[in-house]
Amino acid sequence: MENLRGQRQALRLSQWELSRLAHVSRFKLQAAENGARELTPDDEIRVCSALQREAERLATAASSLEGEKTKLAQLAADHGLELTGVSL
Repeated sequence: MENLRGQRQALRLSQWELSRLAHVSRFKLQAAENGARELTPDDEIRVCSALQREAERLATAASSLEGEKTKLAQLAADHGLELTGVSL
């Protein structure tokens, strides 16, 4: 599996978290990241699926957060408030 460490880190997952999500031993993940061994095809499928699910979860959370930011800005404007110093 190419650049497993980079993919995992991009999603801000620890090896332990990914191993739990993928049902693959942390030691197998560590060895695969270090190039000491390759994952079995079944393990690779589980890891890819777990990475995809986490990416989708984060995208959904980001979208929801954007919606909440918009609601908050509108609520503040409706009440004549200015959100200075607040990063939305």
